[in-house]
Amino acid sequence: MSGLARASVWELAISCLCEALQHDLKADAFHFGAAIAACSRRGQWLSALQLLSQMRTLRIEVSTIACSSGVTACEKSGHWPVALALCMDMAAGSIRLDTIICSSAVSACAKGGQWLAALSLFEGMAALRIERNTISYNAAIDACSREGNWLVALGLLKSMSETKTLPSTVSFGAAIHSCSVAGEWQSACDLLERMVSAKVERSTTSFNAAISSCEKEPGHWLVALKLLRATAFASVELDVITFNSATSACASGSQWALALTLCSNVASRGIRRNHITYGAAISSCAKSALWSAATKLLGEMSIVLVEKNIISYSSAISACGNAGNWVAACFLLSEMASTRLERNHIAFCSTINACGKGLQWSRALGLLQEMVETSLEISAFSLTAALNACEPEGKWEEAMDVLKTMKWCRVIPDGIQAGSAANSIRKALGKGPAIALLQDLRQDWIDEDRCPLHSSAQHISEFVAAVGLGGPNQVHDQRIPVIFQGLGVVAISKPAGISSQRALALLSSALGRPLTAVSRLDLPTSGVLPAALGHEGSEAAFWLQAQFAGRLVSKEYLCLCHGAVDEGVGSEGKISSRLQVVASSESSSRVEVSPLGREACTHYKVLSTYQAPTPAQDFRNELSGRERPTMLSLLRVWPLTGRTHQIRAHLSSIGLPLVGDMLYRGLTVESECSQDEAMEACSELDNDEEKLERKFEEDTNVGTGGGHVEEPVSHLLGRPAPSTSDWCPRLFLHCQRLQLLGLDGKPITLEAALPAELSKALAGLTLLDSITQTRSYQRPPGAFLLTRNLRGSVPQTRS
Repeated sequence: MSGLARASVWELAISCLCEALQHDLKADAFHFGAAIAACSRRGQWLSALQLLSQMRTLRIEVSTIACSSGVTACEKSGHWPVALALCMDMAAGSIRLDTIICSSAVSACAKGGQWLAALSLFEGMAALRIERNTISYNAAIDACSREGNWLVALGLLKSMSETKTLPSTVSFGAAIHSCSVAGEWQSACDLLERMVSAKVERSTTSFNAAISSCEKEPGHWLVALKLLRATAFASVELDVITFNSATSACASGSQWALALTLCSNVASRGIRRNHITYGAAISSCAKSALWSAATKLLGEMSIVLVEKNIISYSSAISACGNAGNWVAACFLLSEMASTRLERNHIAFCSTINACGKGLQWSRALGLLQEMVETSLEISAFSLTAALNACEPEGKWEEAMDVLKTMKWCRVIPDGIQAGSAANSIRKALGKGPAIALLQDLRQDWIDEDRCPLHSSAQHISEFVAAVGLGGPNQVHDQRIPVIFQGLGVVAISKPAGISSQRALALLSSALGRPLTAVSRLDLPTSGVLPAALGHEGSEAAFWLQAQFAGRLVSKEYLCLCHGAVDEGVGSEGKISSRLQVVASSESSSRVEVSPLGREACTHYKVLSTYQAPTPAQDFRNELSGRERPTMLSLLRVWPLTGRTHQIRAHLSSIGLPLVGDMLYRGLTVESECSQDEAMEACSELDNDEEKLERKFEEDTNVGTGGGHVEEPVSHLLGRPAPSTSDWCPRLFLHCQRLQLLGLDGKPITLEAALPAELSKALAGLTLLDSITQTRSYQRPPGAFLLTRNLRGSVPQTRS
């Protein structure tokens, strides 16, 4: 029996025990204990329990060792309720609980995802004066790690030193894993360093967990690579999980080149790549729209005999979808069917998205219909992708069919989806029918439980916020005026130097009610910033979001550009180049003109021209050998779409970069830095807004109005828009006027005066030519009638 127990041959052990009982041979606690131990080592918990029950039937004394083996069997199979029941029976009887039994029960709760039960039992050990050793602590920390309760796990690890219990590699590894699950990469790295000072060997598992913690946030891929490099100094053997975690971190950060390199390095080290390795590499290609590389990796999986699964196919189709390659996407979707893989809603959604970008609206709608017929989950993304496919060519009847499908699926269109359908109608039939559609959909948005418009919102005229215009050392408090409040809308005149997210968070706190952002202005841009009076999903939020998505909101900007238009003052133009967001560094991005980009349209009119400042006043030009422009042009701009950095990228693409805009090939600051250095610096500055928004989302929620909003401090503001020169301290871009519809269906015109710093900059320039006060002009399509002339909206300058 002892030999069978050591060999874990549980079936033969039970057979021998049964045969002994049949031949009336005396079987005692030792024989039953050996058989239970054999079952325990194989996780045969049910057989172990039957043997314990038979011992009681035969009136054989149940020993602590036998019970311990039974609990261990339950622990290995994850049957935590049975393990706890055994412990309770032992406590109620004459068998004394010990450290091994309790530790096994804690581990059983951990494997069953019952971290609260595990901690309760762990704390009960102290109450029963049962010694808690390293194994006990490891089991409790492991229970926390599985659920991502990293703070509790760190507390347990700290208490080990307080109770003079030596932590092991497993202890630290479990704590690091808890940080990894919660995405707390800094704490994970700190624990990895503490292992060195505690003289605890760092294992492959601990490094894998630390690297995995960098996957959650896109900007931490560099930390993952540094940890990967540190494994060499720690003499830690790498495995496929190590490379998979690092590849996933690079994929999360859109670092496709590094992800592909890591995928290749796995094979060169003799480590067999699995479907997770390829899945992470293909995912990195999907985020960068590299459909060719993604499909190549998918084909390579068959060559190296790695099974292609739903995730790898879906990621490859997503890459085709982001690139607008509908042919490749449709081919991969059909290939999934031929390989008898279940085509999930993600694969269908990505293919519909690809067909939409490729102007294949009929195929997109056919795929949506196939999803309905095959009873696949109809997600919001699939419906939005189908509606977007109808937009470019104004297929309004088909868009209405999609809305009917949503109604059949009992899905209420949100503001973005309704706006997409309204835009199709606007292109084909005009604004009136598009607005009529939104009016009809409003009935579905009215929620009986929503806060009425006259609820506890305070009416205020202004609020104070910390604004940084020239750098972190020039932060000052500034009063931000509220230019409109009512009819489901609130609007402010946002100054440059504060993010839209932060400004609305402060406004929400001042009003005492939730707000929903429906538009945004870049950090260095000033002007009209509207928001919906209500939480996300409220009637007001959907109503305004639908207008912006449906291109039914008229926006007017004022900007000063380097260079001049050949046709001169009074001329008008239209820019229709597609725009695509591309990564420019580790944590920043910029917009470029690309045929693969999204539809974008900008109208402009030249209001006046000025003599550019002299070299003594201005800054040095380092623009690819181009001569410094001798003229400046003041433009009134109407963006008909709302793409990221649309005005800045569009005007730069026709040789009219904005004053103060170094990111989009503007003139550089007075310094000795190179153009590349300036571009990189400004790219980081323009992305400070995203960092600010992520920081303040922890303290406040504009969509729900929750949380106390504290006054910001200087270092949280980051670095605002860089100064261009003494005569213009910021980006010259201002949202001057905006028109939309209130909840009563009537137009609301919102206006924001030109800020003092921009007025002063214009006043110091020499005017060359200007539209006279009496000269009239035709407004471009989509723009509303202006009620003030140039002399009333632009400061007078010296001639």
